[in-house]
Amino acid sequence: STQYTPTVRDMCSSRLMLACVFNDYHAMEANLDASIAIPFKDPMIARINYRATYTALACFLLGKSGQANAKGVHDPSMPVISKKKRRMYLQVGKEILRFYEAMVKDGSVNGLPVLLLIRAVKTQDEKAYHKAIVACGRSGLTHLEAIANEQLGRLIMRTTAAEHGGAKAADESVIEDYLTRALERYDDWGATGKVAQMKSEFDFLASSRRSRTTNTLRARTRFDGRTSTMLERVNLEDVIPAVAAN
Repeated sequence: STQYTPTVRDMCSSRLMLACVFNDYHAMEANLDASIAIPFKDPMIARINYRATYTALACFLLGKSGQANAKGVHDPSMPVISKKKRRMYLQVGKEILRFYEAMVKDGSVNGLPVLLLIRAVKTQDEKAYHKAIVACGRSGLTHLEAIANEQLGRLIMRTTAAEHGGAKAADESVIEDYLTRALERYDDWGATGKVAQMKSEFDFLASSRRSRTTNTLRARTRFDGRTSTMLERVNLEDVIPAVAAN
């Protein structure tokens, strides 16, 4: 029934976000299939952007990663995706990419980091990921910065494994660096479940300790030091009297 369409759309958007964060490709496929035919028409631009971001990321992650299983390389974490469905995912991803390109041309500052991350996932290019990491970090988009670092670390891991049958010492250091940064950004974001998942997957992260204490505001260059300190000292009970009343 069409009366439930907004509910399905919003549930799938949030589930796609979680699937992209936790690298759950089966969940990506299930929620794309349930929502991809729903038009991107919404009076709330923020809701459109939220849905578009994770739909595009899931489309390109599935479209690229699904090729291996389509060629007969069995990976139980990846669904077996037909060529027709993979082409559909890639086409939807490209349409969303053009949507963000138009936004950026119109002067959207917040659209640029998202555009660079989607482009990096589409191209699976290290330099593209570097640009996305910098842009997301400077824009204060901690969660997208975390995703970009993790995906780049996993890309280098796959590339070195395919070329050398395993990561070399130098590559291992780079991989650990990106995954450690991803872990720290997820921690800044408050994604404790994701932090636990990464620590259980990678032994070097299980015993890792942050070299210095950080917080989300101080880590982002959107705020200068004075502004960060001021914001850290804000007492919500002084700003919002209702908080004290409750």
